[in-house]
Amino acid sequence: MTFLELLHGAEVLSQSGNPGISGLDYDSRRVKQGYLFVAMRGESSDGNQFIDKAIAAGAVAIVTDSDTEKPRHGVAWAQVSHGRRALARLSSNFYKRPAERLAVTGITGTNGKSTTTFLVEAILAASGRKNALIGTIEYHVAGKVLPAPHTTPEALYEVAVGRGIARELESLRDRFRKEALRRRWPRERIESVLHRREELRDLGVLEGLEREVAVRAGVIWTSLQGKRDALELFAKKLRLSREDAVRLRDLLALG
Repeated sequence: MTFLELLHGAEVLSQSGNPGISGLDYDSRRVKQGYLFVAMRGESSDGNQFIDKAIAAGAVAIVTDSDTEKPRHGVAWAQVSHGRRALARLSSNFYKRPAERLAVTGITGTNGKSTTTFLVEAILAASGRKNALIGTIEYHVAGKVLPAPHTTPEALYEVAVGRGIARELESLRDRFRKEALRRRWPRERIESVLHRREELRDLGVLEGLEREVAVRAGVIWTSLQGKRDALELFAKKLRLSREDAVRLRDLLALG
């Protein structure tokens, strides 16, 4: 696959070169000859610092979200507006957009998420359908059970699992926390961010995955009471406007 083919659909600000790409990664320690390296900023660390290390390891193309890094001689280059969203789009393109050929069920909410994922998996298995599970407890891929030490995998891993490829698990919680801090999100919100689909999409985690089914488990008003943004959360979980959320709350006498 060529560099331009991988960049299709990404938010590219500038681009040069079009070599063939044999793989991609966002960790310079895993880069091999012919790879594309995605350099992304974090709150306390910056993947752009490892561009030269990735090139030394064999990277033939760089995708960066930095507006200060300069293209390196002999290496294809692209600047993007959002590194994590670009990683997701490139991953989807590299693995030939598996989400387009899968029925993907996204489960979010306050309570019951893990229970619902296991129930859905059991139902699909009982009906004879092959499936994979990415959850907060463990991952089920191609008949294997893998530990899930982190709440949410990076988009590259999500897309790879979509093709039944089990990749090395990464320390992702800190990466998302750093990105949220970089955006100056209130610290008290950060720990719950990984359970909210809307914030995950904003961070670029869900880019390239179109949910055919979205299950909102346990939207329980009582679990939201007392939170400063309770009504906003209630509306977001149900995908309602604030006004409609107020009407629903009052109609169901949830106050």
